[in-house]
This record gives sequence, C-alpha cells and structure tokens, in this order.
Amino acid sequence: MAGLPREIILWLQSLDLSYSVKNPKRDFANGFLIAEIFVRDQPPERIFMHSFDNGTEERRRQTNWEHLDRFFKKYDIPITKKDWEPVMYYAPNAAIDLIKKVYQIVAKKELITAPAVEQPKPPPYARPTAAQLLRTNGLQRVEDKKTQEKLALEVLNQHIDNVRLERTEPGRLALPKQTTSAAAKTLEATKPEQIEQNIEVRQVAVKSMDKNLRAAKALVFNKPDQSVAKTQQDSSKQNTQHDLNLLFKPVLEIMSEIFLEIMHQPQFKSVRIMDFRDVEHGEDLTREFYAKMDKLNIDFVVGCLENIQRRASSVADVLIKMEQEFELYSELILSAIEKIKADAPYFKLFIDSLNSIAETMSSIDEGVTEELFNDFLITPLAKLSLKNPHKSVVLVNLLNSFSKKSPAIRYRYLCRLMDILPNYAELVKIIAPLVKFDKEYYEELHTYYKHYAILALSHSSPVVRTAGIAILGSIGDLNPEMILEEVHQVERLGNDTWWEVKAQILRLSGIMLPLIPREKTETLYSLITSIFVPSASKNIIRIGLIYLAPVLHTFPELCEIYVECLLSLSSEERGKILDTEQVVRGSCVFGSSTQSYKLSGVPLSWNALGIASSLAKSVIYRNLDNLEYAHVDVLWACLYKPPNQHEWINVFDQLKNYIYVGLCDPDISEGVIAIAKHFLTAPGIMTEIIKRSKDTLIRSLNLLLTTDVDRKCVAQGYGFIKSLYWEYELPELQEFVFVVLKTFAEKYPVIFERSELLEIINEIIRHRRGDIFGEDKGEIGASSKKGSEKEIK
Repeated sequence: MAGLPREIILWLQSLDLSYSVKNPKRDFANGFLIAEIFVRDQPPERIFMHSFDNGTEERRRQTNWEHLDRFFKKYDIPITKKDWEPVMYYAPNAAIDLIKKVYQIVAKKELITAPAVEQPKPPPYARPTAAQLLRTNGLQRVEDKKTQEKLALEVLNQHIDNVRLERTEPGRLALPKQTTSAAAKTLEATKPEQIEQNIEVRQVAVKSMDKNLRAAKALVFNKPDQSVAKTQQDSSKQNTQHDLNLLFKPVLEIMSEIFLEIMHQPQFKSVRIMDFRDVEHGEDLTREFYAKMDKLNIDFVVGCLENIQRRASSVADVLIKMEQEFELYSELILSAIEKIKADAPYFKLFIDSLNSIAETMSSIDEGVTEELFNDFLITPLAKLSLKNPHKSVVLVNLLNSFSKKSPAIRYRYLCRLMDILPNYAELVKIIAPLVKFDKEYYEELHTYYKHYAILALSHSSPVVRTAGIAILGSIGDLNPEMILEEVHQVERLGNDTWWEVKAQILRLSGIMLPLIPREKTETLYSLITSIFVPSASKNIIRIGLIYLAPVLHTFPELCEIYVECLLSLSSEERGKILDTEQVVRGSCVFGSSTQSYKLSGVPLSWNALGIASSLAKSVIYRNLDNLEYAHVDVLWACLYKPPNQHEWINVFDQLKNYIYVGLCDPDISEGVIAIAKHFLTAPGIMTEIIKRSKDTLIRSLNLLLTTDVDRKCVAQGYGFIKSLYWEYELPELQEFVFVVLKTFAEKYPVIFERSELLEIINEIIRHRRGDIFGEDKGEIGASSKKGSEKEIK
C-alpha cells in the first residue's frame, strides 16, 4: 500500500473488496478490483462482475480492461486508455495515479495531497541504464514494430545524450559532503607540520615515430592508415548490435509464442500436459517442438506450421536485423530437416513455413538476406542434399524463396552452389525443379541453365539426361525460340532405353508445339508419333496424356492415337488423369531420382470435341455391340463443359444407340444416364438432340422392360424418365418425355400397363391438366387405368 494516501487506504478498506489491496501495482493490473469498485457505485444494469476474470495472463488482463473501457465511454466516465493501459502493463506509479482518479470520481471528493518533496539527484552509478529505460517506457505496449523500434531508438538516443551531459557536470567525481567533512576534522585534529619541498617536474619529451617505421608496422598488421577508423566502425557496429539485442526478442522465443497460440486452443490442451510437461516457455519449447515433430499430434503440428506462415513477418523481422539469431535459426531448421521424414504428412507444410520466412526476409532486405543465406545455409543444405537426395526439395524451395524477386541473386546462388557441389550433374538435378518456379524469361539466368542442360544430354546417367530435357522443357515454356535450335540434340534421345527420358521428350514436345510455327514442328511431331503409342510404358502414356492434351487443339490428327492410349490404361489410372476437381502434382514412381509432373486435370485443357469424335469413330470402326466402362468414362470427361457446338450433334448421332442401350447394362447404366441428360439439356443443341432421341429411347425402354435385366437398371431407367420431366423443368424436354411415354403406350400397351410407366404418365397428366380422376386420389385401379388410357389416346 506504499505510495497511496491514507485517505484512499481507508476508503479501499471500507469498500470490503473481494481481495485486499497489498501491492497496488500488482493488484490493480488486471482491472478486476477496479470493476468491483464501479459495480458498487453504479446501477446494477450498467456493469456486471461475471464479465470479468481475475486471471493475471495478459490476454485476460486485456479483455477486462477492454470491457471497462467500453463502460467508461458509454457512461462518460473520464478514464481513458492512457490512464489504464500503463496499469495493465505494471508501469511504475500508474496504478496509484489511476486509483487516485477513481477515488475522486466515485467518492466525489477532492484529494488533498502534500507537495512533492524534491528528491536529490541519484549518483551516476545509481541512475537507470539503457536496458532499464527500454523496459520501463512501455515499449511492449506498442503493437506496430516500426513504431516500437522508432520509440526505442529515441529512448536510447536520449539516454546517450544524458550520459554525455552528465560527463560535463563540474564536481561529478568529487567526494560527497559527509566524506569531505570527516576528512577535514581528521586533518584539523592531527595538525601536521607543513613541509616545504622543492619538487622539480621534468618536461616529458615525446619522440615522434619515424614515418617509415609506422608504415612498416602498418604493413605487418595489414592495417594501413584506416586502422583506427575501422576499429571505430567495428566498435560502433558492436554497440548497434548490442542495442538491437535490447530491442528484439530472441527468434526462438518468438517462435515459441507462435506455438503456444496453438497449444492454448482447447483441443490441444493434452499436448501441453503430455508432450511439453517438463519444458519451459521460450527457446526450449521451440527446440523441443522441432526435435519431436514426428511424435506429436499431427493436427497440432499442422496448426503450428500454419501459424508460422501467418506470423512469418515477426520472425523475419528479427532474423534480418540480428545475425546471431539467424545463425541459431539456421542450426535449428537444419537439425529439423535431417530428422523429418520426406513422406511425413506435414512435410510440405514444413517447407512452406520455411518459404514464408525466407520470402518475407527477401522482401525486407534482399542484400542482407543474400549474405545471411550464403553464410549460414547454402553450404550445409547442399551437403545435406548430397547425403539425402530426397531432401533436396528443401534446398530447391529455399533457393527460390531467398531469391524470389531477383534473378541476379539466384544466379549468384547457383554459381556459389557449383563451387560447393562435386560436379555439374548434381547442379543439373537442382536446376531441373528450380526452373519450374520461373514465370518470366531472364537471359543471363536461363542461358546459364541451358548451358548445363545441353551438357546433361550427353551424360551417362539417365537421371541426369532426364533432368537436362526437363530444364529445356521449362525454358521452352518461357522462350520457345531459345530451345527450338537445340531440338536436334533432343532428337537423338528418341530411342533412349530409359522410360523417363522418353516421357520428358513428350513433355518438351507438348510445351513447345503450341508455341512455335507449324512449319518448324516436324521433328517434335515425329518424336511424339514414335514414342506415344498404346504399347509404351504406362508411365510414358500417363505423362504423354497430360502434356499432349493442349496440343490436340492445333494438331487434332493426334486425337485418334490419344484416345487409343487413354483406353489402354486401367480404370484407376485413367480416373486420376481425368479428375478435374483437384490438379495434382507429384512423381509417377516413388523415389528422389524422378522428376515431378502434373498428374491430373486433362479435361481442363484438351480438345473435348476432337476426343469425343475420335472415340465415336473407334467404337463404330470396331463394330462393338455395346459401350465399355472405359468408353463411358472418356465420353463423360469430354462433357466437362456443356456441348454447345453443332458438331456435337454428329457425335451424339453416332453414339445414341450405344448410349440408350446402355440403360440395360448394370456396369454403365448410371454413366450413360448422366451422358444422356447432358446432351438432352445442352442449350445450343437440345432441340436437335430431342428430335433424334425419340425412337431410340422408345426401343431402349422396350428392351429394358422385356428382357432379363438387373432390377437396379430398371429402377434407374424409371428414375431417368422422371428426372427428365421434373428435375430440369424445361417445357420442351417435358413435352418430349410425355410424347415418348404416350407413343410407348400405343406401341406396347401390355408392357406399358404392367410397368411403372403408367404411374409416371398419370403423374405427368395431373401436372399438365389437373387431376383427371376427380376427387379420387388413391391408388390407380382398373377403372383408373382405363381412364388413363383414354386420356393418353
């Protein structure tokens, strides 16, 4: 209670608060007692104690004071954020000043205080240091990093100026008065005899150093005349670094706070109790997290890594300003990279978190970032990639992220990497995935890439040859003319025995053909026709299907061989390639030596009409009795977009018998129903499709109801008819369904009466003309059937 006037102490005791006030700075910090004081003073409907928490955590203190601040503003109580915020952060004397103000508001009394006693100036050794000033000036309350840094530098500069002024004070080194008085009394008591001595002081002769000798010493130490200036500069740099150490939290402590934000979520309380029970907050928690990632709750790890991405700026801000913090960070992530498994479910998120920090650092200061990456990361990452090739993806991603906006920096990184790696083949393996990040053509950088790619084409290792072609393909996507002149060197690899070399040739051809004049495509076209055949390796076919899909627009003659290769795949493989919901990238086979490819999304870029036409020709040419599941699969993928062109009518006309007969096949009935609906509802061609469907659909319904067909097919057939009428609500389509059922009833009356088609048409009639059966809305009997037949006629 020290510092509070006696009048306020008595007033607080009379309030009988929930907790007695012993230390105002601590007891009023969370705002709980302040709220209780106003609850006793204000009407009960204005403020409620259940809204306040007596916890001491910063989050709870903040919540309490925000509640109070809204209350103060609503009822015009003259207490502002400037009054209560220092109290929340335990600022010296802030709580005492606030409670004095609260006393005057609540008790409605003027507080009479004694005049302040002028305190003697403390001696230099007792005055606050720079660190104390930074802690006591409320800098931690400033949320904006730049503003916080600016205020901190102002405090430091003011402190330096004060120290400089103190050094000019006269008598600052004099003895205190008490010591002087005691010494005077002692001298007076002893009264020693005065002894006069003639003291001769000899003048000091300073011999100037010979200029040649000084130069010789400078050469010995390799420090010419600038040595003093350099020493001062180094000293200044050390002082600046020391000041920065006072300004910023250690990076591992910041990261621990990021992890704690996730750990405090209700679903992860057990993680704190079980996995981090013996770990204190701060650096130890961060190190423990990365050390045991593989043993922690996966959702918790994912949450932490995602939070790192969201808070990357706070981490990067410290790393860019403090070299020793970047060194600690580098040691931490290198250790984590060694331990983490490449097939871990959170491996990609781990890389993304590193990328976020690297990209943020580059955006703050590219020059400093380049220096830090070269000093602490590039060499150990290169060695780690040689030791564990499946971890080279980390090096590739960080090379990209640390040079995101500067091709010149990336070029310097690769030159440095060439000095570290044992041979150019290892560099080619790094460049192949790295070049895929490039969105624009940069002459110096891509000429460098091209040089090593051409060398790789003659390498004895098929993995290196593959990487070389992959580099050429990626550069060709940015500048096809640059690669066109090297196609003849790729041509000689057309007979290579390694599957991925051929796959990369197809990728290169698929990238280049749409971008170059048709008269220059002969070599690439012949490579495609020789490699892309149904008898080729399934991996070659899969990659060819992906990367040749866009070529089908400019080279529709390739559609026939494309369809044959597509039909040769298994249902599972074909399904992945035709999937349009998610475009997946990855390797065709597991291992670190294979390239990464796009593995799905073919219908997004192919010539749908060309594929459908080629499929129809293939079915007719083979004189098939019915469609197979593969045909339905491909045809449905062709209808990814509505078939609006008039040419689709010819495709439907060729396949309509197969489509409607497919209603009787349990393996494909569901698929052909979807295809038929797509055609029958296509806006531009619906009228013509309806006209060409009537007779075929009637015959197919007869076949469905008279042969020994799976009941599931019959049920799906009825559902198909109903959905055409009720689902789309298109008058033209509804009229088509009614005419089909009416015609079927006339042609096959016995079958019609025994089937559910009678009930369907009755329902349609009621919808079209009202209930023709009068008040009777029960089940349709014999008389109802006769009435129905009359209505149909």
